[in-house]
Amino acid sequence: MRIVNALRKERPDIVIHIRGDSAFGVPWMYEVCEKNDLLYTFGFSSNPRLKRLTEGLLESASRQHEQTREKARLFECFNYKCDSWAHPRTVIAKAECHDGGTNRRFIVTNLASACPLDRTAADPVEPSPIVTAAQGEATYDHYIERGESEHRMDELKNGLHMDRLSCHRFMANFFRLIVHVAAMNLLGAFRQSEQLPPVLQVGQPCTWQLMLIKVAAIVIQTGRRIVVKVAANWPWWPLYMASAARANSINPIPALYLPSS
Repeated sequence: MRIVNALRKERPDIVIHIRGDSAFGVPWMYEVCEKNDLLYTFGFSSNPRLKRLTEGLLESASRQHEQTREKARLFECFNYKCDSWAHPRTVIAKAECHDGGTNRRFIVTNLASACPLDRTAADPVEPSPIVTAAQGEATYDHYIERGESEHRMDELKNGLHMDRLSCHRFMANFFRLIVHVAAMNLLGAFRQSEQLPPVLQVGQPCTWQLMLIKVAAIVIQTGRRIVVKVAANWPWWPLYMASAARANSINPIPALYLPSS
């Protein structure tokens, strides 16, 4: 709530949606979110009762996989109440069947629809059942997108070594951290372009380092220019040309801050 209150102080218009895995999906977290007008979607641990309720859904997914030989992914939404809950809440069940076997997952949410961005901060946050399987699927897919942020944090920590804060002074380490974050933002800005080959659009920091940064070359510096000479048979020359074109298309200085003539 310290973070929520700080965000709302600066941006009272935003809608805050809390997402977390089943370790965070505990009753007191639901109650805190509902009491403070927060949207939430949490993973929900399976139990024998939920398995009985979704046995038919899993059988339908298995039959569909047998008929099509492709992965079957079915959803069901229903109100559910544990003995310790004060009121029912919306639970979404996913039943999946593929060549590797079956998989069942559950989430609990207070989203009124599959798209929380349709709401405004003035809308009340109340438990509202999601009534269609399509809405349940969209809500589940939105929930698992939280993994993308985990990938970006992994790139920042392990790919760009953000945690190498070995200076003795706090401000020095703070500056180093800012530089690492700036590098991550620069990489993100580069990757979000159709100008780049697919290998660079999805490439992790180590891919960029291997192909474009840690390259054997001769650097010649004169009074007028710096020349970088690479091997004539360098295999990543097309990737370098594409990334150079992308760099030239980015204006790092907003027009507002450009010096006047």
